[in-house]
Amino acid sequence: MRDKTQRRIIVLSACDSSAEPAVAAKQLRISRAIARDFADAVAAYSRLSATQAPKVELAELKTWQEAPQQAEPASLVLVFPLAAKSTHACVPSKAIDSIVKSLPCPNNPLIYAVAQSDSSPQETEHQALTALQHDIEQMGANWGGALLLGGAETFEHLYRLPRLGAYRRPISQAIDLLVCAARLDEPLDKAMRSIGHEDPCDLICAQPGLPSMLRLHQAIWHR
Repeated sequence: MRDKTQRRIIVLSACDSSAEPAVAAKQLRISRAIARDFADAVAAYSRLSATQAPKVELAELKTWQEAPQQAEPASLVLVFPLAAKSTHACVPSKAIDSIVKSLPCPNNPLIYAVAQSDSSPQETEHQALTALQHDIEQMGANWGGALLLGGAETFEHLYRLPRLGAYRRPISQAIDLLVCAARLDEPLDKAMRSIGHEDPCDLICAQPGLPSMLRLHQAIWHR
């Protein structure tokens, strides 16, 4: 039986270490921004509901060769980019194996994925996350579900905008669903069902609102 007394959520931000250094650095900045948004949302919803917030610890993996030693998390959130036009996540199986083995037993936490992609969510991205789910389950770990966030090339500008503004709202709402699941210590589809979502699933896709206008604002911002 899962131990729900532990209220520690570990968020691991990562990049594709095989990418060019400038690309990998941008990916890591975006992963950090998503992780901070998740942590801020956990704290905000705890204040609003007058409940004790779980401890959220942010960590980084600059290469997948790192094997973090984490202390009894209730949930583990992996934040990473997806390789373009690939049916596999950029998370190597050996990295997943190292991460799974680093998790203390018998707590056996849920592992959620937050994947970023420059393009709008496509079938290849869905296949990549399905393959990641398979790897995690084959290693005996608990799959918690995934977010697939498209339009990541705009995220550095996006995260300067209001969290519930028209552009950022779809991404914020997706993160909020993950916060709900992690707070309930449940898989994403079960958590969505418990809050009355009409079409629960274990993969949520989102991209910024009004993308053409966002690109226009981004171009003006950087002039």
